[in-house]
Amino acid sequence: MSILEQSIFKPILIAICLITLLLLGSYFIFLDNIKLLLLLAMLGIFFVLLANYAEIILVYSIVGVLLVIYTQYTSFDIAAPYGLVIAFLSIYFVSRNFDNILNSVNPLLLMLAFFILFLIFLNTIKAPDISDSTKTGLRTSLPIIMSFLFSFLYMNKIDVKLFIRVLYLSLIYFLLLPGDIAFLLKWGQWDKFNSFYYGNAPHTFSHFLSILTLFSLHYSVKNKIAYIVLANSFILLFATTIRTSIITAAVFCCTYAICSKNKKTLLITLILFSFILVLPSSRSILTAKFSEFFQTAPADYTDEIGSGRVGIWKRNIRFFANQSILEQLLGSGMHSQHFEYRRGTLRTTIDTHNDYLALLLQIGLFGLIIYCILLLFCIIKAWLKSAELEKRNENMGVYPLLFAFAFGVLISNVFSNSYVNRFQIAIFFWPLMGYLFSNVKKN
Repeated sequence: MSILEQSIFKPILIAICLITLLLLGSYFIFLDNIKLLLLLAMLGIFFVLLANYAEIILVYSIVGVLLVIYTQYTSFDIAAPYGLVIAFLSIYFVSRNFDNILNSVNPLLLMLAFFILFLIFLNTIKAPDISDSTKTGLRTSLPIIMSFLFSFLYMNKIDVKLFIRVLYLSLIYFLLLPGDIAFLLKWGQWDKFNSFYYGNAPHTFSHFLSILTLFSLHYSVKNKIAYIVLANSFILLFATTIRTSIITAAVFCCTYAICSKNKKTLLITLILFSFILVLPSSRSILTAKFSEFFQTAPADYTDEIGSGRVGIWKRNIRFFANQSILEQLLGSGMHSQHFEYRRGTLRTTIDTHNDYLALLLQIGLFGLIIYCILLLFCIIKAWLKSAELEKRNENMGVYPLLFAFAFGVLISNVFSNSYVNRFQIAIFFWPLMGYLFSNVKKN
């Protein structure tokens, strides 16, 4: 019997739901740390109490819709609160698999993961603003630790498909539709949509649109709507003109086509990207956008603050070289990837636009090496699992996608600061990585 069918629990669950929604609103109004902790606790308890998938999807949808309505009238990024809801859904699965996690976690790798935490919080102690630095450390470390623990889950196919379907619906209702509206309002203009940029974070949109829509398509090939969604996603992906997103999409598609050993997929991928490149409008835009990786934009051109990436990286490397040996090994703090930026009359701060450099500055050489070990562990695990399933003729076609996904992100990290330093993106990416690299059972 479902818990919601037991009358004694109904008022308790309703009260928890109402309190949760109130805490969500108060958190985004007052940004109080205590309210955030209460919010995490309440939603965690709520999802753990739920007894079946239908109830999870119902509550997930209601909370998601309310968050969308709220964020449409505020300046807050929709990806952050919605990503938190995805994290709370993750809590449910962890609670069901906690014994399996304890029995299967590699102690050495667990120690390495917590060493990253140690380095992060070691650097918060000497920061000028300990409170702000601690919040930054939490935003950076918690999604990574969640991913590491989730990689040891033992999930069945129903669990995996549920999570993917929820993300698929998320893409359509919370990313595609707002993007379509913005695109129609600015018909024919290949530019960053101002309202879309600030309301829905195009980095979040385009990274996950380029990856998750294709991944979701694997579970929806019998649904013709999936092909419409796929075409829609590619149009909006290139309409945002986010360079790192285009790189990620290209690497992902090509890697998947090669790893899946599917000549038809490879042919379609090549035709698709060739068609995009031969269009005069897209070719000129892509040429201009990618040339700005190396050329600094004119003074006061704030929309391209991240142009001239090579110069930005050189400045960060010089900063790292001038640090003490101890800081080079253990890091210089969570905000060390930011530095003052001057160009003409423009005065602002800018970060590395490179996740690896950012981690090198934040948690040092030791931390970066350990971070890469954890990532490689997940990737190798997925690759070995793929080979094992292939020998047993049980390969669901998922693991080539996982490898392509991870490889695309690793390449994108060279050009972007999205997956580690931006919480609204990391909260999507890291739990997803954990789910994808989990142990999928047949039943």
